[in-house]
Amino acid sequence: MTLIYLCVNFYFILGKLISFFYLIYRTNMKKKIFVIITNSYMGDILLLNSLVQNIKSLYKESFVVVLTDKQHQDSARYQQGVDDVVIWDREEKHKSLAGTIKFVLEFPYKNVFATFPLYSSDRMIILSVLLRSKYILFYKKGNIFDIFQKTKYKIIKEDTTVQKANLLLLKGLTKYPLFDMPIKFNPPKSAEFPYTKDYIAICAVTSKPEKDIPIETVEYLIKEFQNKQILFLGCGEKAEAMGLELESKNYLNFINLVNKTSITELACILQKISGLISADTGTMHLACAVD
Repeated sequence: MTLIYLCVNFYFILGKLISFFYLIYRTNMKKKIFVIITNSYMGDILLLNSLVQNIKSLYKESFVVVLTDKQHQDSARYQQGVDDVVIWDREEKHKSLAGTIKFVLEFPYKNVFATFPLYSSDRMIILSVLLRSKYILFYKKGNIFDIFQKTKYKIIKEDTTVQKANLLLLKGLTKYPLFDMPIKFNPPKSAEFPYTKDYIAICAVTSKPEKDIPIETVEYLIKEFQNKQILFLGCGEKAEAMGLELESKNYLNFINLVNKTSITELACILQKISGLISADTGTMHLACAVD
């Protein structure tokens, strides 16, 4: 009797295990893997979020993976709707053809449903092909790589914003209406900062000099908001040079934070202070994304 009891329990447990793993298998088969490939500035990475949110809205079983470099991984990781971020180090580790093939072999997601090689980069298109994506969605550029575009419907490029151009790539897969959704960024709880509504931030320096806020204007703002503490934000050598020059003026309400915050720390600061005055930068988009 004991032996019969043990056998019955063994087959019962085995049946439960088989059912459990079959359920996982079916769930994974139902998932549609969407891969977005981007190596760009923080602001441009944030501007893909409307695309991500529309994918999530249209495909209930979707799983969105963003491929980007190590420097910008957090810009993608904490966006609304992004499920995973995979580092594609195309400047060093994955620079060569051998490195790219190694990356493809180690890529953790198989049966990719669709990839979005943003900005129609040739290397991103090649990577999409190597990932064996069912659909490859990008705007044609009039060169040989156009043959790799794979869509359900014809994609027509419109003269519009970067955010909306990213979103409209989905027209290659669906006839359902698309919505230009606000960027949403959900930073993890970071270290406590002493900054409150008594602070205003200024971000003056961009990657394009013609977009920069002149230092004279920044000085005017520092003086204009004497009742507020000014946080000077930015990264890179140009922003650092301007920050040091402003520091030398010994303004009592000036705090230089250039090159002193991560993106998640910056997001937490922007959530707490009363406002941001900014040139067209990633910091500006981040401020919008955290309300």
